[in-house]
Order: sequence, then structure tokens, then C-alpha cells
Amino acid sequence: MDFYNLSFVSVFLPLFICVYLLAPLSYRFTLLFLTSVVFLGAGQPAALPWLLVLTIVGYALGRLTGDKTVVGKRASFWMWTGIGLNVGILLAVKWIVTYKTRMITFGGFHLDEFVLPLGLSYFTFQIVAYLVDVSQGIIPAEKNILRFVTYTLFFPKLAAGPITKYQVFSGQVGSLKPPEKEVASGLGRILTGEIKHFFIAKQLGIFANAVLNRPNADMEPTLAWLALIASVFQLYFDFSGYTDIALGLGKMIGINLPENFNYPFISQSINEFWRRWHMTLIAWFREYVFYPLERRRLRFAGQQINLLIVFVLTGLWHGPTLNFLCWGLLQGLAVVFESTVAGKWWLRSAWRPIRHFYSIFIVLFS
Repeated sequence: MDFYNLSFVSVFLPLFICVYLLAPLSYRFTLLFLTSVVFLGAGQPAALPWLLVLTIVGYALGRLTGDKTVVGKRASFWMWTGIGLNVGILLAVKWIVTYKTRMITFGGFHLDEFVLPLGLSYFTFQIVAYLVDVSQGIIPAEKNILRFVTYTLFFPKLAAGPITKYQVFSGQVGSLKPPEKEVASGLGRILTGEIKHFFIAKQLGIFANAVLNRPNADMEPTLAWLALIASVFQLYFDFSGYTDIALGLGKMIGINLPENFNYPFISQSINEFWRRWHMTLIAWFREYVFYPLERRRLRFAGQQINLLIVFVLTGLWHGPTLNFLCWGLLQGLAVVFESTVAGKWWLRSAWRPIRHFYSIFIVLFS
């Protein structure tokens, strides 16, 4: 089940909101836990046991990592065990899904059909962030397993984020009493997300598909560029609309999730674009990949190599294919150029419309 499914819009959403807001405060957390489990179970029943098992393992490893009696290398061992397990499963699933590998069969279920957990990438990144933060003493290990399960399976952010740190969630889940103003604001945000999808993204998609599905010989260059622009904006309105619904649901529940988009197409550099597009993903890579690399920076490699590594990994996060590898490399090279003396001078001196055109061109070209 997803936020654009008619059964979600017409049945699940109004029923949940009515029951949740009418429920006594003492029952709301339990209702939230059960709803998150039901949401995943209804949409992807085969994925539910996998994510529950990974959540329980993550919870146990978090307790071991944060155990005051376990210090030094032993605590790091449990953290790295959790990171290796979750990232390894994510890589395996992405490889299987991308290349349709049928490696193992379980009672008639092919592996590529059996393990496709909803939002596994976002789930994995949140578990990794949690284990690292516990290991560094930023947060204590969660002792309440139901609270931890609710965090990992929290249905507004399960499928497509935003990536939310545990301390952001746990700091709000203790008081699930949203003010009337927040409830109204959340409802407006949900409606905005649905409008973006049904009235903008779908129409852009119809136009783009009609043009791009033509034989190359029948395609005019101008029309091809318009279709390319339409497909990029379709992605934006679909993704940002989904995020609007997630944030709106969070507001109505009483949990404010982080923003994920901030008008990315007004950017005047690729660096600025990535501060406005899928912001929680880039924030995750910055904190858990780039900063650790910077602390171990090789003397002659410099920041530019680390930036390239981050963007190549970002590309591979979207999919383990040559296309995404090249996409990440191109984005990384643009950011590296902007970090050099020449790049900084160009961004300062170039005419504002030229900078804007440059940013949009790189986004469209890649």
C-alpha cells in the first residue's frame, strides 16, 4: 500500500486519523505501533517478518553497543556487525532486484520475489545511524523494544523517507498530542501531496511517456528536451508530494519529520541543489560517510576525493548499475569543481541566470 493508492486515500487514511485523534492519549502509541505493522503487512506481507527480524537484531546490537560494561573494541565490534549485516542485506537485495537473479528458492518463492522489503534503503540507513550514534555516546541505547519497532516501521516514513534520526523520533513519541493547528496544517500538507501527484506529476508523466516512447526518427529535438524536462519535474512532484503526505501525517500524529525538499530548481550551483533536493539523504551521507572520511583524509587526496566517493556511493544507493554510477560521478565532479578556487571564482562572478542555467543543465543532462 502506498500514499497514492485509492484504498489508502479513501479508506485507510480517514479511518486511521479519525480513530487516532479520538483515541485516549494513553492508547495512541499502541495504536501507532499496530497501524505501522498493519500498513506494512497489508502492503507487503512477505516483507514484514524480514523487517521485524532486522529490527529486533538492530535493537539487540544497539543494546550491546551501548552497554556500559562493554567498552572499546567489543562495543565497536557490535556496531560494525550491525552495519555490515544491514548494508550487506541491502546490497544483496538491490543486486537481486536489479539483475533479476534467481539464486535460491524457498518452497516455491523465488528469492527475488520473496525479499523486497518496502523502504529497505531508508530502513537500513536509519539503523546504521542509530548504531553509530549509540556507539559514539550521542544517544543511549533504546530499552523499550516496542518503541524501537515503532521507529523503524513508522508508516509515514517507511516507504520513501524522510530519513529520520532516532533522537528526532523518540523525543516526540512520548507526547502524541498534536495541537489543532498542527492537525489542520498536516491535513493541508497531505492534500498538497495528493494534488502534486494526481494533477501535476501524472499529467507530466503522460506527456513525457508519449514523447519518449516514439521511435527516435520521429522525435524532434525540441520535443525531446521538453519531454526530458517534464520527466524530471514528474519525479520531483511525485517524490516531494510523497514527502508532503509523510510530513502531513506526522503532524497529525504529533511527530514532526524533517523536510526533504526546499525548492531545488531555484539552485544556482549543484552544491546548492543537493542542499535542497532529498536533503535527509545528503545529510546522512555527509554525517556518516563524508565526515568520517574527512577525519581520515589522506594528505594528498584532499576533500575532493572524499566528495567524489560520497556522490559515487549516492549513485549506487539509487541502483547498482553503470547508469547510476556515471550519474553519481557526474554530480560529484560538478561539486568538486565548485569546491576548487576556479569553481568558487566562477560561481561568484558568473551572471545569476547563467549559474541557474548551469545547475539545471547538469541536473537534466545527468
